[in-house]
Amino acid sequence: MVAQLADIVRSGPVLSAKQRMIFLMAHEHVVALFDTEDAAHTAASNLGTAGFDDVSVVSANTVGDAATVKEPGFWKKLFGKTVEEYEAKVYAHNVAKGGAVVAVHAEPANVHKVAGLLAAHKAVDLKARAVDDAILSPKAAATVKEEVVAVPVAPVGERLDKDAVLKLAAESIDVGKKVVETGTTRLRRYVVETPVEKSINLHEEHAKVWKRAIDEPASLADVDWDDATIEVRETAEIPFESKSVRYVGEVGLQTYGEDHTATVHDTVRSEKVDVEEIKAKDIALPAGWTEN
Repeated sequence: MVAQLADIVRSGPVLSAKQRMIFLMAHEHVVALFDTEDAAHTAASNLGTAGFDDVSVVSANTVGDAATVKEPGFWKKLFGKTVEEYEAKVYAHNVAKGGAVVAVHAEPANVHKVAGLLAAHKAVDLKARAVDDAILSPKAAATVKEEVVAVPVAPVGERLDKDAVLKLAAESIDVGKKVVETGTTRLRRYVVETPVEKSINLHEEHAKVWKRAIDEPASLADVDWDDATIEVRETAEIPFESKSVRYVGEVGLQTYGEDHTATVHDTVRSEKVDVEEIKAKDIALPAGWTEN
């Protein structure tokens, strides 16, 4: 794999500082640095799925010698004499810490697309990393020329298909109805007592003793000399009451229905696609180099 990379020649394409990435490009090769070997292999795998089959990953594991990748001279030899000293040191320092380099062979018309795909996988900005690793001072980094800007490509979250398809979804709203309880009406029967009065005439029978004088002749034989008693019964009416009951009314419950119209307000989502065509700029090679 390293032998395949020996012919890669640097021509220095980069992304803007905002995107924090720099690429080495020469002829038909694109090279990028990643912080981890897993990230490099993920980028390489997605590039392969996108149709770029000639992809190499260089790391301490693939070289087989951790001491070798620590030497800037190894990277200068691998990528050619035109690789900047600070770039070789960034490769050496970061690959020794577990990073990896991805190199892709592509047709000239696809070079910018490959660079954009690598950028989407968050390849390292070599100039910014050189400042972070104290290889370059910020003042020195400001003088480094960024020669070629790679075309950004949308980040790759999943493996790419050669015929990529975006499925568009749209929501719709269906309105139904259900019965809910809104309240209860209850009838309760109970007893109350109300004072009443009613008048009635009462009659009484009393005994009254009366006497009167008479003067009638009588014979001794006719006189009843036995003791005698007479009596009369006195009566009086007293009131009494009795109660009767009758139904005087009815109270009942029943339901009745009424209809009305309700309007449901909500939002539905739909997906749309904006098409943006990004044309790649011509690849600028360093002075003295020509494209084969």
